[in-house]
Amino acid sequence: MDCQIDLDLAAEAASAKIAALTMPGLQVDPLTWRDADEPWPQKFRTDRRSVSNPDSFGIRARRAEAEGSLVLFDGGWTDLMFFDPRTEVEIIDSVGWDERLDLDSYASLVDRFFGLFR
Repeated sequence: MDCQIDLDLAAEAASAKIAALTMPGLQVDPLTWRDADEPWPQKFRTDRRSVSNPDSFGIRARRAEAEGSLVLFDGGWTDLMFFDPRTEVEIIDSVGWDERLDLDSYASLVDRFFGLFR
């Protein structure tokens, strides 16, 4: 799959949104990166500089009992997973699979993802 989206620019956009969040009790882990040049199974790394050929990065968050993750692949799609046992909301989706994401649509998806925790 050809690279469709600049992961570094997308990570900058996601990091800016994370820094601006004001949601009490929300915990967001450091971004994790996967290196396409590593043999399977690839390790997830939090230091972008240690990844020579990133093919994805992910966000993991939780608030109270709710938890979710959003992984962006360089092909321009995401894996979005979210579960809140209090409301029984469960989402497993591959956003962007049919129509690849650009930076603006990814930024909107990050907003949607964090909106699930409200």
